[in-house]
Amino acid sequence: MIALYTRVQLATSRYEKDGAIEGMLGYIIESHPGDMYEIEFSDRTTGATVALIVAHESELVPKPEKGALPIE
Repeated sequence: MIALYTRVQLATSRYEKDGAIEGMLGYIIESHPGDMYEIEFSDRTTGATVALIVAHESELVPKPEKGALPIE
């Protein structure tokens, strides 16, 4: 299980039609049954949401920010 608000990298090109490109960094904002997670991807300069998807845990790679403390 990946904790809420963890930064993750998308490891698939499956969601390109939804604006989420493989390699993008986003944050888990909700967890769903079946190891599914809602991830928000934002524009780095404006903070505007560019994609919002629900993906399986196997399609995500946790990429914690330097110095970030784990959320329990």
